[in-house]
Parts: sequence; C-alpha cells; structure tokens
Amino acid sequence: MLPIISEEWLDSYFAVVDQMNASDLVQKYYFGQSSFQFGNYVPVIGQSNIENLLSNFYSSVKRMRHEKVAVLIANDRALFEARVHFVTDKGNAVEIPAASVIELLEGRVKSFRMYMDTALLNTK
Repeated sequence: MLPIISEEWLDSYFAVVDQMNASDLVQKYYFGQSSFQFGNYVPVIGQSNIENLLSNFYSSVKRMRHEKVAVLIANDRALFEARVHFVTDKGNAVEIPAASVIELLEGRVKSFRMYMDTALLNTK
C-alpha cells in the first residue's frame, strides 16, 4: 500500500505553517472535524477553533521556520521531528526541538499533535 501522506506533503504543509497565516493554513489543510493538540493542552476541534489557536500563537512570535530532522511515515500518519527556529517578539533567536504526529483523512489533517516546550519563547 502506498502512503497516503508523503514527505512532499509534509514539506508543503510546514512551508505554509512557517508563513504564519492561520487562515490560509486551516483553509488549505484542515476540515470541520479536524483536531489540533498542542502538548498537554486539551485538543481543539474544528477549523475556526484551530485558526484561533494558531492565530494566538503566531501573534506571540515574529518569525518561525521548521528545520526537518527526521520523518517516519505509515499510511495515513506521520511523525515529523524538527528544530523550530523562532524570532521572539523581543527580537531574540530561539531554537526548540519539536515533534508532530499528523494523521490525514482524504488528504487533509484529521489530527495534529504537536510536542514542543515553548517555555523558552517566554524567557528570551
């Protein structure tokens, strides 16, 4: 069976993430029942809730860029390991290791679980 998710899909997805436009990201990659979970927070469900969550996060940093470290793919899900490079709202550069588990349904994100310690963003 060919993978439903591919490294090319992931590269395209994270390129849009790094543009920090929540509306574009959600419209292109999510659907009405998608879920997004950031670390140990309660998952949010639905496009408008995901867009609000991401918009709030994006407003807390000036820039970000995902540097791919490793990818594991199994059919409809992927594990994406990255070093995420941020420029904080104070102008400081911060690099944070991160991992995401992404599940697709018909080419769109069914479930996105992001694991990253954002404490450094608040201290720099």
